[in-house]
Amino acid sequence: MKNSATQFLLHNRCFHAALAGLVLAAAFPNYNIAGLAWIAPALILACADGKSPPESLRIGYVAGIAFWLPTLSWLLEIPVTGFPILGWVALSAFLAIYPAAWVWLMAGQLRNENWSQRFRSSLLGAATWVALEMIRSRFLSGFPWDTVGSSQWQLTPLIQIASVTGVYGVSFLVVWVSLSLLSAVRAMIRNPTARYVWMSELTLPVVVVIGLFVHGMSRIRHATDATDSFRVTFIQPAVPQTMIWDSSENTNRFNQLLVLTEAALTNKTVSSLFSAEPQSDGKEMSNGGIEFSLAPSEGERAGVRGETVIAKPASKQCWCAQKTLCETSPLPCPSPHPQSLSPSEGEREAGVAASIQSVASPKPEKNHKTDLLLWPEAALPELTDESFAAITNLIQRHGIWMMFCTD
Repeated sequence: MKNSATQFLLHNRCFHAALAGLVLAAAFPNYNIAGLAWIAPALILACADGKSPPESLRIGYVAGIAFWLPTLSWLLEIPVTGFPILGWVALSAFLAIYPAAWVWLMAGQLRNENWSQRFRSSLLGAATWVALEMIRSRFLSGFPWDTVGSSQWQLTPLIQIASVTGVYGVSFLVVWVSLSLLSAVRAMIRNPTARYVWMSELTLPVVVVIGLFVHGMSRIRHATDATDSFRVTFIQPAVPQTMIWDSSENTNRFNQLLVLTEAALTNKTVSSLFSAEPQSDGKEMSNGGIEFSLAPSEGERAGVRGETVIAKPASKQCWCAQKTLCETSPLPCPSPHPQSLSPSEGEREAGVAASIQSVASPKPEKNHKTDLLLWPEAALPELTDESFAAITNLIQRHGIWMMFCTD
């Protein structure tokens, strides 16, 4: 009986697909074994080798479930009875559709005897993976978390390509190399006596990866100061899920947020910053911010959408998420500063967005003073009169621009 079960597992493709999905999950937190992401797509696709389209779809779905269930396990920490488990299973079941679609589309594509066809198929497979990630990030409001490229966050030289391609370029590279590895293994299986048969499959991907590493190292080592830049400080407190859902902890959370912010603004701590537009040198500063260029064209507008709230120095108004125009006291502001923060008539009625017109960047100061402070949505427990007054006081004392609820 034991031998029968062992034989069943050894020859069951769905079981192998589940293991491949777990391998991919291990490339993300809490394990962060980035190298596993370079082989996991190949393992998943290999499980569907020689299978019919319906079987390939099922194998890909099993791999997707095995990947998403551990990756989204943080949902179980939400302290609401019953619903976290339901949401965890339902969301994982939905997101598993994307790897299933990829396996269904790509199964058998790399078995062509012609090298050029296999090369095109590996590029097509990487492009298809990225296309599905982009669809997942946008469809039904989007779920942009856990792209393959984001698993490579520790490989700083390699991910410099993201300044041009975004995270999707990193995903493309990882999946392309993975599929090339699969082609190389298959080539060695077909021709076991040919010593260097794998080289035709891997030479170009390896050269590209090495080139990107060298380029990334060069950018990091030869960083130069930007002529026009401003400093951004991002505050991301580590708040347990149990505290987020406990309204009685709101005061403690807000006080902790103020303490962390004061420490960051006075260079007494190192905080993390994630910027969509980092300066080409990606230079880390003493207070944990990253200096990045800002060169808007004449009349360029920066839209601020959703529940983002901007507290602007030297202004008597700020546009809030509660569909009201909040009055604040005038605050000092670095010059030059945004010329206006006035929602249009339609925006005022909808309470959805505000526009900053003709944004100009302050010149960098020698003491590396923070120019813009960011709080993500999860950081601020609630916006009350007391918390708004504390935020206003913080801005006034430090003379900075601030955005909170920036998710």
